[in-house]
Amino acid sequence: ACATVDLDGEAQSYGAALDVLHRDRRVDPNQVFVFGHSIGVVHAPQLAAAHNVAGVIGADGAGVTWMEYELVNARRQTELAGASPAETDAAMIVKADCMAHVLVMQEPVEQLFAARPECAELTPLPASQAYMIQLTQRNPGAEWSAVTAPVLFIYGDSDFLTSAADHERLAAVVNAAHPGNATLQIIEDLDHYVVRTESEASSFARVSSGSALGPYDERFSQTIGDWICARARCTAG
Repeated sequence: ACATVDLDGEAQSYGAALDVLHRDRRVDPNQVFVFGHSIGVVHAPQLAAAHNVAGVIGADGAGVTWMEYELVNARRQTELAGASPAETDAAMIVKADCMAHVLVMQEPVEQLFAARPECAELTPLPASQAYMIQLTQRNPGAEWSAVTAPVLFIYGDSDFLTSAADHERLAAVVNAAHPGNATLQIIEDLDHYVVRTESEASSFARVSSGSALGPYDERFSQTIGDWICARARCTAG
């Protein structure tokens, strides 16, 4: 279950699915691609390094360690919410302390949140504590350096949950280890939810109002399809 699984268990399920796909007689095992969106960008390099894949697509994900990402992402969203510089910095000081207790010292989250409600507000866990601790321990630089397959990174420039800098770093990491293997495609006016949106601020406002989803932007799948078809046998239609 999503509420209780840890990161390693989730990764094992994706690996098992990929193994089954490779054994399916209807599938050419030399034309299997891995796609990871958001947290999938954490899983994608491990899958690609451990299995025979024709390529990897990583879209709208973090490009640094999780502790760094959490703080940068929280600052970005706090500023988009209209907080003053002083309020923003005060929130970051508290969040850094709370994250250290939850993710590094591994204090039971229920105990911490009960004692310090401000931690529950500033450091909500989107998955189990075990999941988030394992995520904190991941080394994206090492994992992406081990990927030998071609990689397409995609960033929508209205995505307020990640940044262009994250994707530029990941492409640079792959290309440093395997020159020319990584490509970065930035799609204008695309947000994290694959909705055409004019800016990070407008995406944040829509999501904050309770309307995260919206009309799917087909430029996203077109970009992926064009890249795959340049490397695999594709048929029209």
